[in-house]
Amino acid sequence: MKLASFVKVYVIVTNAGNCAETATVTLSGTINYEAQQITTVVPGGSQTLFFDYTVPVRLEVTLTASAPVAGDATPANNSDTKTYPTTVL
Repeated sequence: MKLASFVKVYVIVTNAGNCAETATVTLSGTINYEAQQITTVVPGGSQTLFFDYTVPVRLEVTLTASAPVAGDATPANNSDTKTYPTTVL
């Protein structure tokens, strides 16, 4: 990711359950970034969400996507974190 550039971050939300679920998906990142979108995903389906993110001046950025669902039997699969290097060029 290029420093101070504007990027689109995509998050794929998958519903492994047996009923439709509505969730608030939050993308958070380095330097107080947070954005949310609400989505409903059918059983066995997926939805791709796009978030706008301005890359801060750091050696790397860490982004976390989370979508907690009340009563979920497997909450451990409701978030993911990735770290990306940044570049000046």
